[in-house]
Amino acid sequence: MGCSRSVSTINLITTNQMITLLIMKFPLQLNDLNRARFIKYNKKKGKACSFHESTNKGRNRSPEEFTPDADLNEQLDVYSLGNILWVLLMEEKVWKGVEEKKIKKLVRAGHSPVIPGNVLSNYSSAEKAIVHAMNMCFVTDPNERPTAMEVERYLRRKLVQYNVSQI
Repeated sequence: MGCSRSVSTINLITTNQMITLLIMKFPLQLNDLNRARFIKYNKKKGKACSFHESTNKGRNRSPEEFTPDADLNEQLDVYSLGNILWVLLMEEKVWKGVEEKKIKKLVRAGHSPVIPGNVLSNYSSAEKAIVHAMNMCFVTDPNERPTAMEVERYLRRKLVQYNVSQI
């Protein structure tokens, strides 16, 4: 008979029900597999090694990824976290309507996506804390950009401050 089941014997639930169950059962985690590579570790220097990438296509990259021959490290993922937070706050694509060439110039010059003032003024204090975390991620120089752990610690402090027990 094999292992197939009739659809009528499977208990079907809606996508919204599944999402609700997953959120209630499991903690929400954000993940960005930007470069998705194992980074080597230099034991003598006590830090992760940088790497090089010959082509940096895409619209949502860090300044160093748009810079030829730049040393790349895990800090590019922190910048990507800023993009993710922007999308969550604005509910639209980063740099929507902007040409890719212009985005590269803007980002390399230190510009990052901005929450418009009229939108920001309507945000709660907790939402403004997320905007602050986003801006932490958008520091142009990767050596000055906070680590992922520093952004996490900031957000955890804000969860306590605003008495948020679960997301």
